[in-house]
Amino acid sequence: MGVQDSTDVAYASGYFDGEGTITTCGAMLRIQVLSADYWCIKVFSDLFGGNLAEIKPRPSIYAPGLRVFRWIKTGQSVVEVLRAMRPYLRCKGAEADIVLNSGIAFGTPGARVSEEQRNIRKAVRLQLKALKGVGRQVNYPAAVRVEGERA
Repeated sequence: MGVQDSTDVAYASGYFDGEGTITTCGAMLRIQVLSADYWCIKVFSDLFGGNLAEIKPRPSIYAPGLRVFRWIKTGQSVVEVLRAMRPYLRCKGAEADIVLNSGIAFGTPGARVSEEQRNIRKAVRLQLKALKGVGRQVNYPAAVRVEGERA
Protein backbone atom coordinates (compact mmCIF):
# COMPACT_ATOMS: atom_id res chain seq x y z
CA MET A 1 0.00 0.00 0.00
CA GLY A 2 1.32 3.39 -0.92
CA VAL A 3 0.37 6.82 0.35
CA GLN A 4 -3.38 7.32 0.27
CA ASP A 5 -5.60 10.35 0.42
CA SER A 6 -7.55 10.11 3.68
CA THR A 7 -10.74 11.08 1.83
CA ASP A 8 -10.35 8.05 -0.46
CA VAL A 9 -9.65 5.76 2.49
CA ALA A 10 -12.71 7.16 4.31
CA TYR A 11 -14.86 6.60 1.20
CA ALA A 12 -13.59 3.03 0.77
CA SER A 13 -14.13 2.36 4.47
CA GLY A 14 -17.73 3.52 4.32
CA TYR A 15 -18.39 1.40 1.27
CA PHE A 16 -16.70 -1.58 2.93
CA ASP A 17 -18.78 -1.01 6.08
CA GLY A 18 -21.94 -1.62 4.07
CA GLU A 19 -20.88 -4.04 1.36
CA GLY A 20 -17.67 -5.73 2.51
CA THR A 21 -16.90 -8.93 4.36
CA ILE A 22 -14.11 -10.08 6.65
CA THR A 23 -13.71 -13.86 6.71
CA THR A 24 -11.22 -16.57 7.55
CA CYS A 25 -10.75 -19.95 5.98
CA GLY A 26 -8.23 -21.96 7.94
CA ALA A 27 -5.00 -19.98 7.91
CA MET A 28 -6.27 -17.55 5.27
CA LEU A 29 -7.69 -14.15 6.15
CA ARG A 30 -9.81 -12.54 3.44
CA ILE A 31 -11.67 -9.29 2.85
CA GLN A 32 -13.86 -8.67 -0.16
CA VAL A 33 -16.42 -6.33 -1.65
CA LEU A 34 -18.98 -7.13 -4.35
CA SER A 35 -20.75 -4.56 -6.50
CA ALA A 36 -22.42 -4.09 -9.84
CA ASP A 37 -20.57 -0.76 -10.08
CA TYR A 38 -17.04 -1.34 -11.38
CA TRP A 39 -15.81 2.15 -10.46
CA CYS A 40 -16.86 1.79 -6.82
CA ILE A 41 -14.87 -1.43 -6.55
CA LYS A 42 -11.89 -0.11 -8.51
CA VAL A 43 -11.23 2.36 -5.67
CA PHE A 44 -10.24 -0.59 -3.45
CA SER A 45 -7.83 -1.96 -6.03
CA ASP A 46 -6.27 1.47 -6.58
CA LEU A 47 -5.84 2.09 -2.84
CA PHE A 48 -4.93 -1.32 -1.50
CA GLY A 49 -3.98 -3.59 -4.40
CA GLY A 50 -5.57 -7.02 -4.34
CA ASN A 51 -7.56 -8.75 -7.04
CA LEU A 52 -10.37 -7.08 -9.00
CA ALA A 53 -12.40 -9.31 -11.30
CA GLU A 54 -15.81 -9.78 -12.83
CA ILE A 55 -17.59 -12.77 -11.31
CA LYS A 56 -20.61 -14.84 -12.22
CA PRO A 57 -23.46 -13.46 -10.09
CA ARG A 58 -25.72 -15.71 -8.07
CA PRO A 59 -29.16 -15.59 -9.73
CA SER A 60 -30.92 -15.60 -6.36
CA ILE A 61 -29.31 -12.25 -5.48
CA TYR A 62 -28.69 -10.36 -8.72
CA ALA A 63 -30.93 -9.60 -11.69
CA PRO A 64 -30.31 -11.67 -14.83
CA GLY A 65 -27.65 -10.16 -17.07
CA LEU A 66 -26.24 -7.88 -14.38
CA ARG A 67 -22.45 -7.66 -14.32
CA VAL A 68 -20.95 -8.10 -10.84
CA PHE A 69 -17.42 -7.26 -9.77
CA ARG A 70 -15.44 -8.45 -6.77
CA TRP A 71 -12.39 -6.98 -5.08
CA ILE A 72 -10.59 -9.43 -2.84
CA LYS A 73 -7.48 -9.26 -0.68
CA THR A 74 -6.03 -12.19 1.23
CA GLY A 75 -3.26 -13.04 3.67
CA GLN A 76 -1.34 -10.88 6.09
CA SER A 77 -1.72 -7.74 3.91
CA VAL A 78 -5.39 -7.68 4.96
CA VAL A 79 -4.23 -6.51 8.39
CA GLU A 80 -2.64 -3.40 6.82
CA VAL A 81 -5.86 -2.61 4.93
CA LEU A 82 -8.01 -3.03 8.05
CA ARG A 83 -5.60 -0.85 10.03
CA ALA A 84 -5.92 1.92 7.41
CA MET A 85 -9.73 1.70 7.31
CA ARG A 86 -10.37 1.14 11.03
CA PRO A 87 -10.75 4.83 12.06
CA TYR A 88 -13.67 5.12 9.61
CA LEU A 89 -15.43 1.79 10.19
CA ARG A 90 -18.69 1.86 12.14
CA CYS A 91 -20.55 -1.38 11.37
CA LYS A 92 -17.52 -3.59 10.80
CA GLY A 93 -15.27 -1.93 13.38
CA ALA A 94 -15.73 -4.73 15.92
CA GLU A 95 -14.87 -7.35 13.27
CA ALA A 96 -11.75 -5.42 12.29
CA ASP A 97 -10.77 -5.12 15.96
CA ILE A 98 -10.92 -8.89 16.39
CA VAL A 99 -8.41 -9.34 13.59
CA LEU A 100 -6.22 -6.39 14.58
CA ASN A 101 -6.10 -7.39 18.25
CA SER A 102 -5.43 -11.08 17.62
CA GLY A 103 -1.69 -10.41 17.31
CA ILE A 104 -1.18 -13.31 14.95
CA ALA A 105 -0.05 -13.64 11.38
CA PHE A 106 -2.45 -15.03 8.83
CA GLY A 107 -0.50 -16.84 6.20
CA THR A 108 -1.04 -19.13 3.30
CA PRO A 109 -2.83 -22.46 3.39
CA GLY A 110 -0.52 -25.36 4.20
CA ALA A 111 2.01 -23.21 6.07
CA ARG A 112 3.29 -24.75 9.31
CA VAL A 113 1.96 -23.03 12.41
CA SER A 114 2.02 -23.85 16.09
CA GLU A 115 -0.93 -25.34 17.93
CA GLU A 116 -1.29 -22.02 19.75
CA GLN A 117 -1.53 -20.14 16.43
CA ARG A 118 -4.15 -22.60 15.17
CA ASN A 119 -6.19 -22.09 18.35
CA ILE A 120 -6.00 -18.30 18.06
CA ARG A 121 -7.05 -18.44 14.41
CA LYS A 122 -9.97 -20.67 15.34
CA ALA A 123 -10.98 -18.21 18.08
CA VAL A 124 -10.84 -15.34 15.58
CA ARG A 125 -13.03 -17.29 13.15
CA LEU A 126 -15.59 -18.08 15.87
CA GLN A 127 -15.65 -14.47 17.12
CA LEU A 128 -16.22 -13.15 13.59
CA LYS A 129 -19.01 -15.68 13.07
CA ALA A 130 -20.67 -14.65 16.34
CA LEU A 131 -20.52 -10.95 15.44
CA LYS A 132 -22.11 -11.59 12.06
CA GLY A 133 -25.08 -13.16 13.80
CA VAL A 134 -24.81 -16.49 11.99
CA GLY A 135 -27.45 -18.73 13.54
CA ARG A 136 -28.86 -16.12 15.91
CA GLN A 137 -32.02 -14.05 15.83
CA VAL A 138 -31.54 -10.29 15.56
CA ASN A 139 -34.26 -8.14 17.12
CA TYR A 140 -34.37 -4.73 15.50
CA PRO A 141 -36.01 -1.83 17.36
CA ALA A 142 -39.49 -0.83 16.30
CA ALA A 143 -39.65 2.05 13.83
CA VAL A 144 -39.71 5.44 15.45
CA ARG A 145 -42.75 7.49 14.58
CA VAL A 146 -42.19 10.99 13.28
CA GLU A 147 -44.30 13.65 14.99
CA GLY A 148 -47.61 14.02 13.17
CA GLU A 149 -47.34 10.64 11.46
CA ARG A 150 -50.44 8.46 11.57
CA ALA A 151 -50.40 5.09 13.27
